[in-house]
Amino acid sequence: EVLREAGLEREVWDMVPPSEHWRAFRYCQSLVGTDYCRDDHFASAEFRMQSQVSPSRVAQLSQPRLESLLLQRAQAAAEQSGSQLLFGTSLESLSGVSCSSSSSSSSSS
Repeated sequence: EVLREAGLEREVWDMVPPSEHWRAFRYCQSLVGTDYCRDDHFASAEFRMQSQVSPSRVAQLSQPRLESLLLQRAQAAAEQSGSQLLFGTSLESLSGVSCSSSSSSSSSS
């Protein structure tokens, strides 16, 4: 759902391999060894429930492929807004900026 809200759901689904390639998880000793278990995640009660409560489908996309897509989008957004995308950087102080909360309740932590 986060990817849908960010406008990335279609792009992610264009990159996801067919569900037949990832719907079953295989638990085994080695790639060529004995299977201890094969679990079809689409057959679970949790999957059926998720399918009923969310308009987004479950997707399996490798972390490097998803990170690449997120980085491309972040760089494009930064360029479009005249911002700079920084890595390995920390903000140590910020002055001259006031913040206000739009929350109707206040709590102290």
